[in-house]
Amino acid sequence: MTRWLFFLLPVLFVSCGPGSRVRPAPSFPADSLIGEDLMVQILADVHTIEGGLQVLRNRGTRLGSMPEDLYNGLYRKYRISEPRFRENLAYYRTDPENFMKLYERVVQELKSRQQRFKLPGTKNQPGD
Repeated sequence: MTRWLFFLLPVLFVSCGPGSRVRPAPSFPADSLIGEDLMVQILADVHTIEGGLQVLRNRGTRLGSMPEDLYNGLYRKYRISEPRFRENLAYYRTDPENFMKLYERVVQELKSRQQRFKLPGTKNQPGD
């Protein structure tokens, strides 16, 4: 029994190492995969929508159908459906390391947008 452990433990360590991670194939048709560049833009828009909605909630604004309308506009803008967006998001989440890299790009995109819309003479916010 002990001999088997000495053999199996190194095999388990090697097979569970960082180089062994492979993103599984999507569970949807390959032509439905949203490319990373487009996914960055979509996620940046999602966070812009969510930020705006949160500001309105904090002000006590009753949102009604506004969130649904904004998300429907997002889906129309990118010519995608909600299920396709959710499937792709779930797919990208299957590889946490690459998902973090994708989100680093989303943060950079949001910072870039913030700089474009910043009024002349305004001070930077903490974290800029």
